[in-house]
Amino acid sequence: MKRCGYCGRESEDTATICSGCGLELSEAEEAAQLHKKFFQLKPIGELLGYVAAIPVAFVVSIATFFLAAFLLASLQINIFNLSALDGMVGFNGVFFGALCFPRSDRIFRNRVFGSALLLVLGLGFEVSLSTPTTHGKILSPADIIATAIGGLIALALHYWRKPAKPNS
Repeated sequence: MKRCGYCGRESEDTATICSGCGLELSEAEEAAQLHKKFFQLKPIGELLGYVAAIPVAFVVSIATFFLAAFLLASLQINIFNLSALDGMVGFNGVFFGALCFPRSDRIFRNRVFGSALLLVLGLGFEVSLSTPTTHGKILSPADIIATAIGGLIALALHYWRKPAKPNS
């Protein structure tokens, strides 16, 4: 009996086509090798996602701030008294940065803990910017709290999303 290299089903010794998946038995072996190579590369892709999460969160946060500030300034709204802008920055940074982490249906989901990590890093960064020597204005606690609330909402969305399907 021959065993198909792709689906694992046994076929007669004289068979050239697998009775399980329909592939030629020689093609099935090639497909199995490609499948194996893909799963050897998957951890590298996940590692790149972890490495990219912090820069992605930072760039999205800065872009959100400047785009929203430009829009609000064009509407002649004082952006320095608007904590909602900080909430948008926190939400977008955490939400889009966490999308770089792989989805998982394990109890300790990668995106949930990644969201928490990005939130802590973002708040630390914002607190470090709140020194008076940075840009002449100290961020109020309300600004930092608004950023935290936006990040917590993003974390909650990742927590309550449906878990990944086992084969994805």
